[in-house]
Amino acid sequence: MNTQIPIIDIGIVVAYLIGIALYGSIKGGKQSSAQDYFQGRAMIPWYVVCFSVVAAETSALTFISIPGVGFNGIAQFVMLSIGYLLGRIIVALYLMPRYYSGSLTTVYSFLEERFGPRVRTTASMVFLATRLAGGGVRLFATAIPLKFILHVDYPTAICIIACIAFGYTYFGGIRGAISADAIQMGMYFFAIVVTLFVIIQSVQFNLSALSEPIFARGLTLFDLDFNDNFFKRPYTLIAALLGGTFIATASNGTDQMFVQRIMTTKQLAGSRKVLVTAGIVVIVEFILFLAIGFMLFGFYKGMNLQQLGLNRSDEVFPLFIVSQIPTGFRGIIIAGIFAAALATLSGSISSMAFSSVMDIIKPFFAKVRGIIIPEDRLLKLSKRAIIFWTVAHIGGALIFMQSSSTVVELALGLGSITYGGLLGMFFAGTLTSTIQERAMLIGYIGGLLVIIATVISGAVAWTWYACIGASSTIVIALLVSRFVKNPQT
Repeated sequence: MNTQIPIIDIGIVVAYLIGIALYGSIKGGKQSSAQDYFQGRAMIPWYVVCFSVVAAETSALTFISIPGVGFNGIAQFVMLSIGYLLGRIIVALYLMPRYYSGSLTTVYSFLEERFGPRVRTTASMVFLATRLAGGGVRLFATAIPLKFILHVDYPTAICIIACIAFGYTYFGGIRGAISADAIQMGMYFFAIVVTLFVIIQSVQFNLSALSEPIFARGLTLFDLDFNDNFFKRPYTLIAALLGGTFIATASNGTDQMFVQRIMTTKQLAGSRKVLVTAGIVVIVEFILFLAIGFMLFGFYKGMNLQQLGLNRSDEVFPLFIVSQIPTGFRGIIIAGIFAAALATLSGSISSMAFSSVMDIIKPFFAKVRGIIIPEDRLLKLSKRAIIFWTVAHIGGALIFMQSSSTVVELALGLGSITYGGLLGMFFAGTLTSTIQERAMLIGYIGGLLVIIATVISGAVAWTWYACIGASSTIVIALLVSRFVKNPQT
């Protein structure tokens, strides 16, 4: 495959990367405290936050892999996005009112109020480990196209992407990151529209010729087949809806990266608008990404991966970008891929810095050493944490650069594995008053062991992981609470 990118496309990509870094840095303004730095003083309009949430959820992997799903003809994948909307509605109606009624700093401080400091620390550390693993993979994936565009090695490409995300996250704070991410969403949605137009134009608007291979293969939107492999198929109607619901409830309700953004609105009503509207936008996004995959199958006249000289369906869209997209448009689409990547990376860095400062460093000095860190000092620590987690993401990407695809796939699935346990802790904290700190910790560890054993056994598809993890965490915690009591204080 010819990877030579014309200078015009390179110029578009470089101009976009520099421009978005400057825009986010300037838009953030001046911050006076750590709360302002990470929460924006609740001054951000809900629709801007909504765009930021969608952008943070859409990584470069999503940008290139969902068209691959469509190329494989898996129309049932859209049911997962319906589940995402249902999960967001649960968060909006059930969890968000509890967050606004308390004095939360991070989402994990809710767990401390309900159970105790050890549960909060555990949840925060799990979040940090999971987010770093996923962030490292996504950073490395984003460096792949930049390597070919600029003709640099992987470490250099990784550092360039990380430094751009670092720039507007460090100087602009959460307001700068959200403002930049809203632009990022517009950029990659524009790239999607450009791609669809180019595909249709390339067959001279002959839609019947484009759709003939697609319908000849057949598309199934609802998989209702209950056979022996029911639990191993990820996109049956039940698995997709249930899995999507649990994953979205966990990510939007327990992941600091998303909750931090959602709660930058002025009030509960604004956060609810963010959640529901983002869920609808994601459905549209999934449909458009899948449509690209369907159309690519028609464009290549039903050829399989081997005939195209490819190893994975993820490579179909990049092949089309490099070989078929005209100069100028190609630069826009590649910039759209980077837009999706930067939004996720900046959200990851910011949320990890906030959680590490507020959930670990500040409580440690307050409870172990009896030191209350003043606000100006917290702001300095927060900015240093941004530096630390940026470097950590670079290190994670360099590690995954040396790893096999099996390890990469394991890291990508780590979020689904750990999300269930976190969701179980939050549900246990709101559904029952009988579970206390020790039982909750044992329940979480037990639930994590259950889901790890389930993954190793290969008995179920990944869409069941969050459901199994949450359910087993709650059940084990309830059983343990009958026998294990907290020590008297």
